[in-house]
Amino acid sequence: MPNTFECFREYHALKAHFTTPSYDYIKYNGKMKSITPVSLERNKQRYLFERLAKMKDPRGFIIANLLADKVWIGDMTEGIYKAWRKRMDSLDYSLMEEVKKVIGENINESLNATKGYPRFFKEYIKGNVSLELIIAVDKVMDGIMIDHWNNCLRGDILWEEVYRKINKYSPFFLQNDLTSFQKAIRSYYEKA
Repeated sequence: MPNTFECFREYHALKAHFTTPSYDYIKYNGKMKSITPVSLERNKQRYLFERLAKMKDPRGFIIANLLADKVWIGDMTEGIYKAWRKRMDSLDYSLMEEVKKVIGENINESLNATKGYPRFFKEYIKGNVSLELIIAVDKVMDGIMIDHWNNCLRGDILWEEVYRKINKYSPFFLQNDLTSFQKAIRSYYEKA
């Protein structure tokens, strides 16, 4: 179990990773020179980091809340974490249910961005598709979906924000084993 300072450092490193273009949590291994035990002692929200240190999965808690745009530690909630954890625990099932519900049988039409936002992206904006599904489908397609979207939508404010989130979350999400999802989605579209 991490101590209070480790949670403090983890929070600030993950926050910098998800909210700034220059900091890369993976590259710097979660280290930040400006975060010291003294800065924790001076922090008025120390009790929140003490509470975080008692959690089973502090990193997951922080990531889930940052993905939900809860940046300040005091705004982060257990409910957001539980919903994210539930999705992660039943990842293959959750992703395939989203595929069936949203993409349908014509995957090319759902993913094509040449005439503006693709249907799949619109469903993400509406909250009907998870960021995990976008990353997983892109992984199955060897990265061509996000590259295509970026080429077609570059400069669009909404796309740029989602693109940043995809790039920042991908290294964490792709630590999951997506082998069975890849087989399931390929099988699903071969039958269609």
